Amino acid sequence: MFYQLLSIIFVCLITILQVSFVPVLPFPASAINLIIVSAVLGLFLYRFDKVLLYMLIAGFLLDINSWYFFGLEISAIFLTLFITQFFLDKFFTNKSIYSIAVLMVIATLIYEFYKSIVIFVAGAFSQQTTFTDFYSLVFFQNAATELAANSVILIILFYTANYFTNAFNSVFLKKGA
Repeated sequence: MFYQLLSIIFVCLITILQVSFVPVLPFPASAINLIIVSAVLGLFLYRFDKVLLYMLIAGFLLDINSWYFFGLEISAIFLTLFITQFFLDKFFTNKSIYSIAVLMVIATLIYEFYKSIVIFVAGAFSQQTTFTDFYSLVFFQNAATELAANSVILIILFYTANYFTNAFNSVFLKKGA
């Protein structure tokens, strides 16, 4: 019970950092998405149901602080988690730096494109946005910056977790054991 409460407090702190601290950093660092980084790292370290519960809390807190309609962040995080878990189970079964980096790219792309498509569709119904305004070169530059920033942070966290835990170590079976 104590570790669950500690994990919930940690998720709340990560969400507070994402909402209040990260956006005021200089440009490359302001593109970091701590929620997606912690979700992908959590999928590597913990069970899917635990990560899903904690990201539900993070999505709820993000939705409260979002300018967009309620449920966008939660649905984007859920879709990202389900697809990332599918790729983790079916294609990236080893827990290496390469697989976590590729999963970070997949998760960031899913999260950003899902949010942008839903916001574009909602804006198109109110005739506030056009396709060329929405998917301009700036959108793709920001997405590339976020991919790079998230990957760098995740690689640092991967090596830190690898140093302190045995979650990423290879296990070899002895013959006849």
